[in-house]
Parts: sequence; structure tokens; C-alpha cells
Amino acid sequence: MQKLLYLITLLVCVKGYSQDVEIHNGAEFKIEKKKRVDGFVENNDNMLSLVTYSYKLFETADNRTSLIVLDEQLNFYNQFPVTLPTSDEGKITFRETKKFREQLYLISRQYVRGSGDLRLYASELDATNGALGTSYEIFTYNAREQGSLDRYDLLMSADSSKMALMIEYRTKKDEPVKTGFRVYDESLKTLWEADLVLPETDRNTIITDYLVDNSGNIHLVVRIQLDKAERDKNETNVRYKYALFSYFHESQTIKEYDLFLRNNYLTGLTIIQNKNNELIGSAFYSDDRATSGMLGFLNFRLDLATYEIKNSKMNDFDETFLKNFLTERQVEKGRGVRNFRTRNIFPTSDNGYAFVVEEFDYYVQTYTAYNPSTKTTETKTTERWMFGDVVVFYVSPEGETKETGILKKNQFASSTTQGYSGHGRDGYGTYHPARYWGISAMMKNDRIYIVYNDNTKNTEPDAPKLYTASNIKKCTTMLAIIGPGGEFSNSALFKSRDKAAKYKSALIPRFNYVFSDSEQVIVGGAANYLRFMKIKVK
Repeated sequence: MQKLLYLITLLVCVKGYSQDVEIHNGAEFKIEKKKRVDGFVENNDNMLSLVTYSYKLFETADNRTSLIVLDEQLNFYNQFPVTLPTSDEGKITFRETKKFREQLYLISRQYVRGSGDLRLYASELDATNGALGTSYEIFTYNAREQGSLDRYDLLMSADSSKMALMIEYRTKKDEPVKTGFRVYDESLKTLWEADLVLPETDRNTIITDYLVDNSGNIHLVVRIQLDKAERDKNETNVRYKYALFSYFHESQTIKEYDLFLRNNYLTGLTIIQNKNNELIGSAFYSDDRATSGMLGFLNFRLDLATYEIKNSKMNDFDETFLKNFLTERQVEKGRGVRNFRTRNIFPTSDNGYAFVVEEFDYYVQTYTAYNPSTKTTETKTTERWMFGDVVVFYVSPEGETKETGILKKNQFASSTTQGYSGHGRDGYGTYHPARYWGISAMMKNDRIYIVYNDNTKNTEPDAPKLYTASNIKKCTTMLAIIGPGGEFSNSALFKSRDKAAKYKSALIPRFNYVFSDSEQVIVGGAANYLRFMKIKVK
């Protein structure tokens, strides 16, 4: 394996192919304690800007939000305080940033205690100096008069041409699930709005994913619990199914796509719109026991012109594939692999797709224990995260798996906290090691470029086994390249935390910002330090 320096070009030659990969590291710099990175955009001076905000629960300082500008070498250039909008009716707090069209917006929130109004504002944010321009009130809701909300979220289409506000109303167990949507034009005026009522009751229904496509249509992934009568009717032991609900605003129609597999459980259903303006769905399935592991891979394409699902295929994993993850005895017993999660979907040159998936398991348990020193009973929450092997499925235009590429890794983190709450499924907590695991991925010329952190022992030639990556201080940042025809290579880039390079912050692959098909920036962080790495495929 070839170690790379801080500004380097790596030439990878695999089976007659060659590709230039440029890796560039910016210098580490310090930010205020308890700050998080939110937005990240390219401004007009070929520099990069990001927004940081404080997440202290009881912060009283006015300037909790800042704009940081990086130069072309990804080094700290300048920092500007961002002053939020003000109102005589109450405090306005930072929520997030969104890039809509070519304009960066700061989204802020206000709750008026006297009237019960919830308001969302979108303010134009100058990415060069942090100055706010025109502010727009994009949403007002009164929970006392209109009923409580379960959640609300701003969604962006894949091409940033549409911004939608999703509102999930709180309903009772015997009431149908109800969601509302507003889609805005570039001047932040409402293009259309509608409330969608699903033909399922709240008792049995969970919205697990949602998306606004480039045409402004809405798509919801819904998990529906099957009661005993429904299971008996369908002659199945499967206790839940998935459905996709799509609302096409021009015709004002809502269509349901039933993804019930009868004797198989679906899991990890994900929908993504790719750069070809196609909506692609992927999921994995197990048998009706559900605990046997994943036995196959489902993918489909939703035609946004005809409103029909095309090329829906179930691809069973064969023995050769399963033996990459299981023992021969486990395969003979019909066991499947651990849970997969789809991370990326890329269109390939043959009009097919490359699905990049990662093994992922999350375990959480809350329990009480007696502390003899304090003579009290304490509540604790234990969490475990596992980010395992990465698989690239190369799929034909008809939905059939042609070949696969596998990156072997085993990243693990655990935590025990006081009380009932923990870090959550994503493990993005500022100081928690789970945030360093996972991958970033990009595609160029049908090859997948994956950045991840791995145990340094795994970089040694002829390593006797696959070592677990659980301590970021003892890890190396890696670049793996997977391509069609069995192409595979991986290279050690640099130590994840390198004192010689004068940085304490390791890369966080899941915090990545894609600027083009061949270029992305990955954030590195630790405590109150930041740095950035750019990977560019020429």
C-alpha cells in the first residue's frame, strides 16, 4: 500500500486501467466549543464557506451562529458572526441552512408563547461575509387552533431546484395518517400546497422516508403493520409491509405502490433521485422469520412520466456471495447477512445502476441498576453501532445484478449514558467515536471511490485477520476503488489523527459535500477543531 502526503496525486493502475486521484488536506483550525457544522457551499470567489452554530441548550449569547470562509487550499481564511432576525414577539433561533437554486438561505425558527404561533423564516445569507439579506416568513402554524405537529422538515430536490416543507400532523390511533406539503419557487412563494391523507391509520403506520423530486412531486415511504386478520387473509407470518405513496401535483393525484412480498420481510427501503431524473428504490429482504438475515436485494425504478414502477426485481444472494460474510455451515442452514443500508445509487454508462450499500446495525437498551455507593437506582442507556462491509451491486437496466464488489471492514463503537436518551441511531454526537465510522462514496467512469477509516493493522501486508476499527487514534484513513470487471484496490492515505501533520481532528466520512461527479469535500473534526479534505478524480 502506498502512503500519500498532504498534497498528493495518487495514480492507481488496476488491470490495465489508470486514474488520477488528487487528495488535498487543509490545515486544522480551532472553533468555539460546542459548535457544529451545518451548511457548506462554494462561493463566488472559488472559496468554500460553512456555517457553524452552537448547540448549547441554554445558550444566551446573541451571536451563536458564524460563517467561516476557507481559501482555495481549504485553510481558514476568515470568520464572520451571523446575526439572526429579531422580533418583538419573541426570540428567533437558528435551525439550519439550505442552498436553494444558487442562493444560500439561513432557516430560523420562532415560537410565540402568547399566541402559540410557530414560525419559520428563510433569510438570504451572503456566503462571503455572513450578512443577511431579505428575510421571508415561509410558514406559520398555530398548534392551539390547528392541532399538534409530530414533526416538520425542509426537503430539497436532488438538483436544488425545489424546496418543500413537510408537515406531519399528530393524529390519534384510529385516525388516518395526515401530512402536509408546501413547495416554494425561487422567490420563496408557495408554488402549491396540499394535505395528503393516507388510507392507513396512525396505529399501524410509520413514515420512514420522504423525498421531493426535481419536478416538485412528493414521495413517501410508509411502513404498515399487518394485524392478525390481514396476515390470515394473505396466508403469511409477515407482520409488516412497505408501501410507496407518490403525490403528483400537476394532476393532483396520489398513487400507492404496494411493495408487499407476502412471505418476505423488506428492510431498509430507500428512495433516491439520481442525476438522470429517475427515482430509484432499493431494499433488502429476509424470509418470514425476519431474524435469519438478509437473503436478497430488491430494486425498482419509478417512471416519473407514466407514474408506473418499472424493472422491479428480486435478486437472491447466491452461495458464492453469502460465503463472503458467513461460514459454510451458516449458508447451509439458510442464514442471511446482517442488515444492509443503501448509502448511494449511481447511474452507470450502460443505463444501469451501481448500488453502494453498507452493513449497519444499531442496538439500544435502557435499563436500571442499583448504585451501592450512592444507594440509589440509576437509569442508563447503552448503545452499540456497527458499520460493516461495503458492497457495490452493479445492476443492469432491467434490474438484474450483474456483478458485485466487496470492501471488507468492521467498524464498531459503543456508549453508555445516564438517563433515557443517548446519541441516537446515526451516532453523530460531537465527541462520540461512532461519528468517524461509515463511508463517503463518489463515482467516475463507473468506478466507485470510497473514503473510510480503518484499523492501521489492516494496512499491513498479509494481515492475519480483519481487525476491528474502534479507536480513531489508532486508525488510518483509506481510499478504496471498486469497479466493474472485478477491479479493486485500496490505499492508505494518512493517519486519521497525525501529530506530525499538526492535526487532532480525524475525517468524518459521513459528513461529505459533493460539488460535482468527480469532486467532494469531507469534514474532519474533534472537540473544537476542524479541517477539510478534498478528493478529486481527474
